Amino acid sequence: MELITIQENGQITIPPEIQQKLNLKKGNKIGLVEEDGGYRIINPTERIILEAQEAFSGVAEEMGWKTEEDVFEFCREFRRERSKNANNV
Repeated sequence: MELITIQENGQITIPPEIQQKLNLKKGNKIGLVEEDGGYRIINPTERIILEAQEAFSGVAEEMGWKTEEDVFEFCREFRRERSKNANNV
């Protein structure tokens, strides 16, 4: 267990080892998740990415995408269409 001291202004310093494990950099935000009667520190960016991956699970197969290039091509085409539609407004 790591001990963290709360300063007068409410700031805390996260030990460097924990910062590395959470892949935290200066200016990043952290999240506290209530869990099993306590709290867990998380990197919210990574959590959002994991939630998005779960939400889109199976979409690539449904769309017939087999490679990353298939996904990139879809994004390029989507941007072209969006740009074309924006110019027609």
